[in-house]
Amino acid sequence: EALREELSSWAAAGLEEPLAAVLWVHVELLRGELKAAAERLELASTVVDKDEVELHAVSGEVALSTWQPRAAIDHFRRALELEDRADLWLRQALAHDLNDSPERAADCLDRARALDPEQLGGVRHHSPDRFEQAVADAAERFPDTFRAWFERLTVVIDPVPQRELARGREAQTPPDLLGLFIGASALEDSTEEQPQAPAVIFLFQRNLERLCRDEDELAQQVAITLYHELGHALGFDEAGVDRMGLADGYSANESSCAHRDLQPAGLGVDADGRVHVGVVCTAASTVTKDGSNYDVDGFAVAQSQQRVTGHATFLLCAAGQMLNTAQRQHF
Repeated sequence: EALREELSSWAAAGLEEPLAAVLWVHVELLRGELKAAAERLELASTVVDKDEVELHAVSGEVALSTWQPRAAIDHFRRALELEDRADLWLRQALAHDLNDSPERAADCLDRARALDPEQLGGVRHHSPDRFEQAVADAAERFPDTFRAWFERLTVVIDPVPQRELARGREAQTPPDLLGLFIGASALEDSTEEQPQAPAVIFLFQRNLERLCRDEDELAQQVAITLYHELGHALGFDEAGVDRMGLADGYSANESSCAHRDLQPAGLGVDADGRVHVGVVCTAASTVTKDGSNYDVDGFAVAQSQQRVTGHATFLLCAAGQMLNTAQRQHF
């Protein structure tokens, strides 16, 4: 919201440049305003050069958010023809996974990791048995007070979210989700007289594997995601899940979880906790954490969920690049 206000002030002052139109699309996508994002994209298409890589990249993001993987593949292919970038290969991998093309997705992931092996690591696709064991290991570490409720739930492991899960609630169910809880929570179950549908936690294996750099990080992220969805099963919203602190044992410090989740998209953390953009931005952009907010070169971006992943990270990278360009030109 702070970035949205800043962009509005630029427009009011007559300082808006073409690439700001692209950033507007990212902002509306993060706000869950898919119709507004589509309208912003239509506007951006009239003012941004047709050979601008960011225009094709954000077109791919809109296609992903509206569950059109084939269109997303076409947009990311065009972006990659213009610039060979790790973050674009990662998003193309997601699009192929959604399009039920796991071999092509794996090839895209290999291309991304070849471009940025330090940040993206090398977690390979796990067999179903091996991934189920990682989930079981995480569940074993539940506090006793939560284990009894967890044993009442069904855990379903899918490669990526299915379109049917998002039907009618696309803005709340992006395709790069790590996990999802569906069903009556403990609070609803205790107040409803009629029988409720079974409560299910979905974990999305390919999205989790794509995010992590090594086996230890994958085990941590599986646990964090499982604990997060259990919080929803107990009846907590996003803020309530964060306050429960179920995943605290998997973070080296209070902000390491968020920092770690930023790294796979090309960001690195130094000893002072400053996160450096390394894939998209050619300028010396940094992101620092202050309370519940991230600051991108002086512009605050609120962290609304426990994890900052996927498209949220893509926005941070794009924001650093575009805002640096705008500041040099206008300030």
